[in-house]
Amino acid sequence: MANAQSAGAEAAYAGVLERARADPEVVGVVVFGSRAAGPFATPTSDVDAFVVLTDDAVDPDRWHTPHGSPVEIWAIALDAFREHGLAGSTTAWNRPAFLRARVDLDKLDGEIERIVARKRRLDAIETDAAVRNSVDDFVNAAYRALHNL
Repeated sequence: MANAQSAGAEAAYAGVLERARADPEVVGVVVFGSRAAGPFATPTSDVDAFVVLTDDAVDPDRWHTPHGSPVEIWAIALDAFREHGLAGSTTAWNRPAFLRARVDLDKLDGEIERIVARKRRLDAIETDAAVRNSVDDFVNAAYRALHNL
């Protein structure tokens, strides 16, 4: 059953990719999660993917799939995708999804790949902020622990 699930997810994803290649409003497809991370995928893993659409795409919801589907799609406009996961955005929590993300379709001559690559590494300002916040959080936690003694 597990191998059938894996083959089903891969076949379903192949269909999504074919559909995306044919859709003029799709500019990219990015796989993330266990299927993009190689050794972390199991035979029962689904395929998690962003379908990146033009900013003026009509009815982006047509790409969404229900949670638990063999392929779980997050349809997202290009401008929103550029900001998704970056420090200071409301989606900064999702930045780790890009560490091993795989770009399977890029109709913008490498722009989708560059956007994903930018999210894989913190720049100097983001690194400084992360270190400062972590130290601040540690000092606050240590102070509270000692205060409660």
